[in-house]
Amino acid sequence: MKTTRILVTTFLMSIFCVAWSYAQQGQKSKLTPEERVAKHVEMMKKSLNLTDEQAVKLQEVQTQLFNDMKQVRGTRGTGEINREAMKAKREEMKTKREPMKPKDEAMTAEMKAKREAKAAEMKTKRDAYEAKLKTILTPEQYQKYQEQCKDKQKNMHKRTERGQKPGDHPKGERTKGGVKS
Repeated sequence: MKTTRILVTTFLMSIFCVAWSYAQQGQKSKLTPEERVAKHVEMMKKSLNLTDEQAVKLQEVQTQLFNDMKQVRGTRGTGEINREAMKAKREEMKTKREPMKPKDEAMTAEMKAKREAKAAEMKTKRDAYEAKLKTILTPEQYQKYQEQCKDKQKNMHKRTERGQKPGDHPKGERTKGGVKS
């Protein structure tokens, strides 16, 4: 009887721990855009030793970049759900699964052109952000920022080579502001 009670208690505790860990993971994705910008600025402030004046300017530039990218993307990636648009998109994707016909190739070329135009617009906005960032940071800070960005890209490529999604962080490889913690 005692062993059964111990086993049941252990089982219930393990279920509780798993549920608690999943609840914790869900909380980090519920940050508002303003909170995400503030968190990113705070990480950059620590890793690059920014002054308060630089942090305020950076927050403005980050907010502008976020709004610009949101405008380019549309509702994708913002958490806003338009059920009718999603349903129409799902139906469109179902039809594309069928073997492609000559007229569909023109549609695919059109979609590719739209995607490339959107990517070019995002690159332009990102370049403008980098130019503003260069005026805010000192040359040493900007150099350190670029090194951190390169490290992040290397880590992302390593994770994708191992089959992980870009947001996945195995234990011991979580980074804060491009620096391993």
